Amino acid sequence: MSFGATLVDDKNRDAFVGPLSEESRRTCDVIIGLYEEESDTACGVLAAISVPDGGEETVALLVMDMIIEDSFMCPEAESTLLTYLQEIAGLCECGAIFMSQYIPEEDKEREDFYEDLGFFEEDNNLTLYEIDIGDITPRKNNSDMACLSLPDLSDKQWKDFVLEASAYSFEMLDKDYYDPKTSIFLMDDDGNIQAGMLTSIRDGELFIEGMAPFGGDEEALIDELVFWGNETIKKYYKGDKSVFIFMVSNKTYNRILKEVTNENARKKGSLVSFTYELPVV
Repeated sequence: MSFGATLVDDKNRDAFVGPLSEESRRTCDVIIGLYEEESDTACGVLAAISVPDGGEETVALLVMDMIIEDSFMCPEAESTLLTYLQEIAGLCECGAIFMSQYIPEEDKEREDFYEDLGFFEEDNNLTLYEIDIGDITPRKNNSDMACLSLPDLSDKQWKDFVLEASAYSFEMLDKDYYDPKTSIFLMDDDGNIQAGMLTSIRDGELFIEGMAPFGGDEEALIDELVFWGNETIKKYYKGDKSVFIFMVSNKTYNRILKEVTNENARKKGSLVSFTYELPVV
């Protein structure tokens, strides 16, 4: 199969934007449609938003969605979308393109595929583990901080959390994206949020998207998040169900993960951040 790509506008919008979320349709600055050339069949779409490029005068494009129909999914389809995006970024005088891609453990060669297209891998990657809820045995909670769920947060508390959590590797910080029942936050006596754990539901599965322990003792706050997260998750989900968790790969997180799961966490893949730098004109 051979593929072509085109900018999506009002004339061809209905043919391509169906798979996109309402947020992407509304907020993205660049939407590219993919079609199979022989049959002229629309079969994919890429959406990107403009973001600051490291505080410099130029902007960058951040890929929010890249969706290709299963029957057309192949390296040629992906490369057609990404190469066209690189052309558009160059015409717009962007400084870079950022994107995150989930790479399963059994498909590690995909990293080489993106590097062949000119993207380089960043260091802030997340590892995805699968854990049986029944295997989670958190250490004893010794803190007197209050645990809040997402609906409990005031608008100000959420905005303050977003400012702090932007330093962590969350894929997005849109409040509506996260599960209101199992996303939790730790609040001190002064009403300040000290840490948070954000969860989402994907295809019926529970994902812990990440933890942000920014309020002091990182290890103590992670312990606290694991304790209350475990209590909250077991309230809504049975012990024979699995939970998926994205973890930053560092010594503290890795050790705690082993301890609270009795070393039964199963590595599934990685969420890898890639950057494509455009040449300076």
